[in-house]
Amino acid sequence: MKWNSIAQSESFFMSNICPQLHSLNSGAWEKLERACRRWAKREDKVYIVCGPIYNASRKALYVGKYKKIRVPNAFFKVVLSLKPGKEKAIGFYYTNRRNKQNMADAAKSVDEIEQITGIDFFPQLNNSLENRIEAKYSLSEWH
Repeated sequence: MKWNSIAQSESFFMSNICPQLHSLNSGAWEKLERACRRWAKREDKVYIVCGPIYNASRKALYVGKYKKIRVPNAFFKVVLSLKPGKEKAIGFYYTNRRNKQNMADAAKSVDEIEQITGIDFFPQLNNSLENRIEAKYSLSEWH
């Protein structure tokens, strides 16, 4: 999807909103979002999937007027570039806590993010390519 005013407007739909600590949203997560925009321009096209992670083993926190909106414990983002001959993928895991998190510490393989979330992010890739690029990552390849 190309970025435009419609896409920006649609990003504020309730189906696309999760409670995120301000320190994460205006800090590490914002840096990651800016990096993804740079990567999309440089790579010509990237596929990005992101979302919340709810941990059943931790006490749930709820917000909102009626305390019915659950706060995620963490957030993930996976990025895929299929530039011919330079295919690559990377994942990120950020806790939704007040702490300083940097991109290098948050970076993980897509396989690791799939293990955490239980989601197969790019099942349409042929198996050999999927196995090769989802098993490893190099943040330096993206910078």
